[in-house]
Formats: sequence, structure tokens, C-alpha cells
Amino acid sequence: MVASIPLALLLGLAPMVGTSTVFSSRTLPATVSTPRLGIDPAILKVADRTMQMELSEFNWGEGLAAYGLLAAWRVTGDERYFDFAKDWLDRTLDEVPEDQYVDLTSGSPLLIVYGQTGKREYLDQAVRLADWLIENHTRGPEGEFIGIDPERGDFIIVDGLLAVCPFLARLSSVTGDSTYIEEAVHQITVYAEHLQHESGLFYHAYQPSTGSHFDGAFWQRGNGWAALSIAEVLSFLPSDHPERGELIEILEGLAGGLACYQDESGLWHTVVDRPDFYLETSGALAIGYGTRNAVQEGHLSAEYMGMASKIAGGAKARVSEDGNVLDVSGGTWFYDDVEEYNRIPHDRIQLWGQGLYLLFATRVPYAIYLPVVQKNG
Repeated sequence: MVASIPLALLLGLAPMVGTSTVFSSRTLPATVSTPRLGIDPAILKVADRTMQMELSEFNWGEGLAAYGLLAAWRVTGDERYFDFAKDWLDRTLDEVPEDQYVDLTSGSPLLIVYGQTGKREYLDQAVRLADWLIENHTRGPEGEFIGIDPERGDFIIVDGLLAVCPFLARLSSVTGDSTYIEEAVHQITVYAEHLQHESGLFYHAYQPSTGSHFDGAFWQRGNGWAALSIAEVLSFLPSDHPERGELIEILEGLAGGLACYQDESGLWHTVVDRPDFYLETSGALAIGYGTRNAVQEGHLSAEYMGMASKIAGGAKARVSEDGNVLDVSGGTWFYDDVEEYNRIPHDRIQLWGQGLYLLFATRVPYAIYLPVVQKNG
């Protein structure tokens, strides 16, 4: 995702009141001072390399890197990973997002750190961000979150699913307020209506006012965002929710469409149906994380575990000796010419590639370290 039009967001909303938090024994496991035996060395290499990178803004790349480090902490017990993510949050806690098309990917690490520490300032900021989003963000004709480009006009992009849906679903579980997960479900269903092709694949972008898909690209990382986001929301969605079946159907279609284009390496080309374009790692990791968790939770058929296993082999082959995750494309916007995707550099080390590798390789489930919140009265 790439920042669009700056627009200062006013976050002067009052913090949530009337709740008290009780942490269950599963929330605060015993701390271990050394990494556990049997941990894949690649996880340690990637996590240690990620800690050498700069996490500056409260933005999506930083959020994915922190999310991955928290997963690495969960399986290794190495407190350095938790502290690194927490220190970044402490530095950026009061930052106001300045994008007109708001991205709250970093909200999930915010809630995980709250779940571990119990410090109310993390939850208060999460609630302020979510409430601003729901009450003030620009919406399209069906209530979908949209952006406005001065030259192209209105748009939605598949990136928007990652930007808000996992965070809102997790926040709903933390607070017990169904408003947040209902919003996440609504965004997924409307986005899928306009972005999902009959093949099951997701277009990168759509314009509500014209019905155009701009460049018409089935961007691989965007399809990864869809798989990860839908699977994560399903993880938090009540089993009797009336739209649960629709979300599963969307995810099944996506997984089926992707399976048709998976390369022998385990990855996909940066535009899924363009075999002349380069193979890209981070999108495959997002696809693998979403599909594997969905299989394990019974939302997808076990046949898709084979797809995830191929991703594991392909991704591990792209981890260098010093812990760099290779062949990760840079920030990608939507275009008028699909050829632009093949021109995006993929020779640099990116925060999102590092974080997604850790999320996928550690096999940590979505619902880690959620506090039990009880409402007073």
C-alpha cells in the first residue's frame, strides 16, 4: 500500500469507559529467557535481522514487522522481540494517521501488546482509531471505505481489507463490542462484490462511480491481503453469525483461483496470471498464512494445506544467511497499465516481507494474547 492524499485525522474522541479487564492465565504465559530448542533457525535469523531495521511510523509496513516479531516472541520466548515491537508502539502511540485512505494495520500489534501488558493507553488508542474510522471515514454508496484521488476520483483497493478488517475483528474480541466486527464483515462483503472476479481472484482496484477496475490486475500481494484478512476475521467471527457462510464462500473461491496459478517454486508471479512477470515472496506468505490458518480452523478444505506447504518451501529458499527475505516487491499502487507491476523493484529488504515471513513460519494462531474484558454493570 502507498499513502494517498494527506488529510489530518482528528482523534479527540473520549476513551472507552465502563469496562474492566481481567487477564486469564492463558493471556500471560511464563516468560522464558532463552529461545526454545527446536526453533527453525530461519525464524531467528529473520527476526534478528528485522530488529536491525527502522520502525518509524505507525504504518502498515511497520505494523506487519511488529506483528511478525510478536509471533516470533510467542514461539521463542525471546523478550527482545516483544520489547522491540512495544518500544515502537510507545514512540508512535499518539501519532495521527495522515492518509485520506486510512490504514490501521498497526492496530493488531497494538492490541496484542495491550493483551500482554494490560496498559490501558494501548486499548484507548485502539478504540479512538476504530471509532474515528467508523464515524468519519469517507464512504461509498454501499458504506464501503473509499479513497479519493484528485485525478482518478473515487476508488477502493484490496489493500483496504488488510488496513482495517483484522484490526476491527480483534478489537471486537477484546472489547466485546460487536460494532467493530460487524463493520469488518460489511467491508469484506462489499469489497468482494466489486473486486472478486468469477475466477475467485481479486482485482487490485475498483471505482464505484464508473465500475472500472483501472488496470485490471490480479495483483498477487493484494490477493494475499484478501486471504489473510478474511481468514483472520473468520477466526474471530461467532460460529452462528449469519454472514459466516458468505465469508467462507469468498475465501474458498479465492483459494481455488490461486491454486490454478501457483508456480512450481511455491510462489506466484507479482500479477497472478502473468507468468512473464517476476515471482514475488511477500504475497505468497500472506496467502499461505491465511489459507493454512483457515484450513486448521475448518474454514477451508484440507486440500489447500498442500498449497501452503509449497509456499513454505519456496519462501524458506528465499531467506538469506543474514536473515533477509528476498524477492519482495516495493510499495505498489494501482495503475492504468498492468505492465507497471513488473517494474516495481523487488531487490530491497522490506519490513512487510520480514513480518509476513515470521507470521507464516511461526504458525502462531490469530487469537494470541487476547485479554478477557468484562463490562461493569
